[in-house]
Amino acid sequence: MLLDGMWSFDVAAPMQVFGGVIAPDGTEPCRLSTVGLGEVARLDHGMFVETCPLERYRERPDIVVVPGFSNPFQIEADARPLPVDDAQAARPAPDALLTWLRAQHERGAELVALGTGTFVLGWAGLLDGCFCTTHGAYADGLARQVPAARIDASRLIAHDKERRIWTSAGGASCVDVCLTAFAAQAGMGTVGRVERIMNLAAARPADAEQDTVRAPIAGAGVAGDLSVRRVEGTVRQSLSQSWTTEQMAWYAGMSVRTFQRHFKAQMGMTPSRWLVRERVRAACELLELTDLSIEVIAARVGLCDAAALRRGFSAMLGTSPSAYRAQFRRTAAATSG
Repeated sequence: MLLDGMWSFDVAAPMQVFGGVIAPDGTEPCRLSTVGLGEVARLDHGMFVETCPLERYRERPDIVVVPGFSNPFQIEADARPLPVDDAQAARPAPDALLTWLRAQHERGAELVALGTGTFVLGWAGLLDGCFCTTHGAYADGLARQVPAARIDASRLIAHDKERRIWTSAGGASCVDVCLTAFAAQAGMGTVGRVERIMNLAAARPADAEQDTVRAPIAGAGVAGDLSVRRVEGTVRQSLSQSWTTEQMAWYAGMSVRTFQRHFKAQMGMTPSRWLVRERVRAACELLELTDLSIEVIAARVGLCDAAALRRGFSAMLGTSPSAYRAQFRRTAAATSG
């Protein structure tokens, strides 16, 4: 959903995740549409995007993405009251778009707000009591405009599962939240293909903090970053091995404590948690794309037995391997061809 003045980076991120080609035959991960008030949305730096006017849009989207704005200071500073009878004067977003957004949400669509796009959800009255985040620099402005929102400005991504609302801190986390929300709809197999095409390691976790992820470590230098990336790539290619944090630290040429600090700064989580996540992600793809038994899949991703795989799924995804396969097997088959 596009408005004039939105940030081109925030617009490009969901276009690449949801609409980028993932196979030589031109296959795209899903059908992507852009909607707005008119036929064109004007972005920053002279760019514009063609949009389908609301009155001509007849689809029922599963996900609606709301990008942030190129001038967040203007959005953040608009702390005026939002009277119902004078909404147009108080809100940068026209009521027609806000009404449409509310209607899509009521019909079951998941909403994904990128950075200051979270403000749009607030203007639409969708953030009261909602767990959410935005860029840390503008969180106070969001709190002034939507005092009933449950804002955690430390989070890169916030997901209010009950309300079906995803919000993010903006910037690079736009890609993370789009991938994470898409995985909840289409499964890890489809999203894994998107990540590989985009040359991404994996989306950062939903509970990563804005101030810690990829923060520089004094004296770390480029060598430390490269060591972590080398370990990351090696472990991914050999998940069936029984990796430990001590083994990964040895491979990186660091002490365990130093490796843990570097790894947390780069990946936003501890090495042990990352390892569980990677094994669960690999298992997800095998569950979607193969008929292998759960026991065989557990062995292939480096877990001792099916019970360990079930524990990993419960902790990371809140479901079981069997339930995951039942939900996403058909989705994977449809998107792979």
